[in-house]
Amino acid sequence: MSEVIQILIGILVSPMTLYSLWAVRRKEKYVCKQMKKKKRYLSWSEVENKLKKGEGTLIIECGYENSRFWWTSDSILSETPPNAESYWTSIWCNKKDPFFDWCYSTYLDFSFGSAFLFECSSDSDFDSLELISKNVSVVRVPFVTNRRTNVAADS
Repeated sequence: MSEVIQILIGILVSPMTLYSLWAVRRKEKYVCKQMKKKKRYLSWSEVENKLKKGEGTLIIECGYENSRFWWTSDSILSETPPNAESYWTSIWCNKKDPFFDWCYSTYLDFSFGSAFLFECSSDSDFDSLELISKNVSVVRVPFVTNRRTNVAADS
């Protein structure tokens, strides 16, 4: 009996997982398209050159299902250094953090932010990003799924 239940769960969960992955990817493509329209998108080669020169700050929105990568010419950490514990506190305790709120509104907001979105499209891009990001400041912020949900309204 338990084998039948496991098979039924597998049959039901697989399509739901595939749909979830498809929906996340679709939304990310939409976000990229919108950032391109707003002239807030950089190609991988542009970002790679800037990071190799030590220019700006890399902002990584870390999420469970996906992550977003942003670049800004500003030196964020010299402006307002974050609390070392704020990242984990924000994630595990679901608490609002003033630094992250400031980052989102100043840099990552679809309508008013100033950072440029870019994609790591392959494992080699990501590995390269890890190596060259040692030349610049890196800020990690939690990926907040319930903010900025209606990008189309901004267009």
